[in-house]
Amino acid sequence: MLGLWRRAAALRLRGRQPGHRRHRGGRQHAAGALPLSYRALADTLRAGLERGGLLPVDAAPAAAFLLAALEGAQVLCRACGDIGPFDAVADQVRARVAQLAAGEG
Repeated sequence: MLGLWRRAAALRLRGRQPGHRRHRGGRQHAAGALPLSYRALADTLRAGLERGGLLPVDAAPAAAFLLAALEGAQVLCRACGDIGPFDAVADQVRARVAQLAAGEG
């Protein structure tokens, strides 16, 4: 999942939106490929965290944290004009997920 977010951040740095195609006149139109909402992403992450051993009461807030961290990383990438902030946040996300999986809350 981190790989998908990284690709999205890289596309945005190049001035393109994931899931959008440029057409004549420079206008962007939704490609309609995979319109995922926040709830769908949060539910997917929560389910994965539960499969990984987290209790449901812990998985939902952890999923919200992960989404906030990854979306925030994309904002930082746009502000800095480089993918470095995403990679730094992704390292922290991996470490936090490992802690949660080990029961280190």
